[in-house]
Amino acid sequence: MSKSQLKAELSRLNGQESSLRSTIINDEEDLRKLEQALRVISDEKTEYHSNKSKVDNIDIPSSDWQGNERKKYDEKFETLKSYIETIKTEIDSIITAIESDIRELTAKINANKLSLSNTIARIAVVEQQIRKADD
Repeated sequence: MSKSQLKAELSRLNGQESSLRSTIINDEEDLRKLEQALRVISDEKTEYHSNKSKVDNIDIPSSDWQGNERKKYDEKFETLKSYIETIKTEIDSIITAIESDIRELTAKINANKLSLSNTIARIAVVEQQIRKADD
């Protein structure tokens, strides 16, 4: 390679290094946000379980309340319990999706860090070649 080609290659590699560093910084910030969201949702899930157990433990003995109003109440209560289960399923789906996003983003960050290391090594080689060309 000629000296001008080496300098062009060095310029391209420096741009690639800068781009990789920027991407890694942005992805690491996104990763922190996802991890924070996961913590918040996990805390909310804990609170959900606490409140759900309160609902599950509601029991009005048949001897205390009977008739049409009781039947209407029981139907509405069962609908409520079904809705609460739907919320649990949705929370679990959100947690699973965030965990998946975290794994994917972590892999992307690691791949970009490896690429950055390779780029930095290649920059050192090209710089050395330029110095030799100056001699």
